[in-house]
Amino acid sequence: MSKEQEKPVLVWNTYEIAREQAKFLVEQAKEEGKTLDEEQAFELAINDYDLYQFEWDCLCDELTEIMSRINPDGRWYCEVSNFGWRHLDGHCRFKAESGRVFLQAVLPKTDCTFKLYDRGSHIVVDNAHHDAPCGGETYTIEPDKRWVIKALYERDENDDFLYWSNKDGWVDKDLATVFSDRDKNDAVRLPVARLKMSSRSTEEELVTAGEWEEVENED
Repeated sequence: MSKEQEKPVLVWNTYEIAREQAKFLVEQAKEEGKTLDEEQAFELAINDYDLYQFEWDCLCDELTEIMSRINPDGRWYCEVSNFGWRHLDGHCRFKAESGRVFLQAVLPKTDCTFKLYDRGSHIVVDNAHHDAPCGGETYTIEPDKRWVIKALYERDENDDFLYWSNKDGWVDKDLATVFSDRDKNDAVRLPVARLKMSSRSTEEELVTAGEWEEVENED
């Protein structure tokens, strides 16, 4: 099914928001015995900051629910096609557990009009703005599997975590950016270690945050 046939689950269009609010204001004025024409009502609506803030908050909350179902881990991989007036392609990785942070990470920092589609396993956003006025700037966002690492770990005599192991070597717990206190053989998350030495050392070199890969538990 094409995007033209598919119904988006979320839409952001400030003109339509103002137009619907203007209709409401006109009807409300009639019920109160007042006179308010459509042009006046639209002017009131389009300058109502609280209206837009309320609608944006609602949209972000609904998106958060979709995200939590698709990818509760909150780590995402995004590919964009037809970006801007040069119709560029690109990709990025980011972490987001709320709809607000998700959209800030994905969309350009300008006034946008977009339709969001829930494809079950991933999210698609069709975006329009001043450099893409007809839309077609398409973002495909899916869970980023490369951020998940399964590894063994070692404890000291006090049963505290000392190291995690993966296929590249050992990572000291103080160098790991994310630490999960889980029972043995469960998944733990940590940066991939690109080690200069294979021995257990606290002087290991870690890759830049965001460069992760999947490693199977070897126990």
